[in-house]
This record gives sequence, structure tokens and C-alpha cells, in this order.
Amino acid sequence: MNKSDRLIRRSDVQQITGMTRYLIDMLEEIDAFPKRMQVGQRNVFWSEAEIFRFVEQVKKRRGEQTVAPECQPIHSKLSLSDDRANPDCENPISCSVPPQHVGGLS
Repeated sequence: MNKSDRLIRRSDVQQITGMTRYLIDMLEEIDAFPKRMQVGQRNVFWSEAEIFRFVEQVKKRRGEQTVAPECQPIHSKLSLSDDRANPDCENPISCSVPPQHVGGLS
């Protein structure tokens, strides 16, 4: 962590990414989102620099028509009959979740 990096709370992460708590947790579980840091028993934080890097990576993939690498584990767990699965998967962030969970990154 560099000197200009700081720890930010979940609400800040949601505001920066436009993503819901559900989507952040799901992507973090499959190692497709920066990991949180536990501080004490109840407080969790993320690195602000890591969150901004994540957003930039998503923006770079904006025009791609392929399934993003982080979506592969989700696709393998879901069947196409699952109402959360999106067989078109044109958006690397919302490949398996309803659009309402994506927020500003759709």
C-alpha cells in the first residue's frame, strides 16, 4: 500500500463502483474483486487504490463480447435454467446477476 492509498468502508466501495453489496460479495468470493481487510471484530475495509484499479480494468473490457475471466467460475456453477444466469453474458460484471445488482457499471 502506498502513502496515498487509504482504507475505505463498504459504503465508499459501493459508491465508487455503483455495485450492490450482493455483487461485491459474490465477486469477492470468486477472487474477482479486491479482498476486504478485517480490522477488529466488526470493521472491514478495502484499499481505495485496489478498488480504483478494479474499476479501470472493468472499463478497459467495456467493448469485449467474451465472458470475462472472473465470470467463468460463476458460469460453471450456474445452469442456464437458473434465473440468475445470463446466456449472452456481454457485460463482464453482470454476467450472472440481474441488472439491478450492477448499478453504475452496466
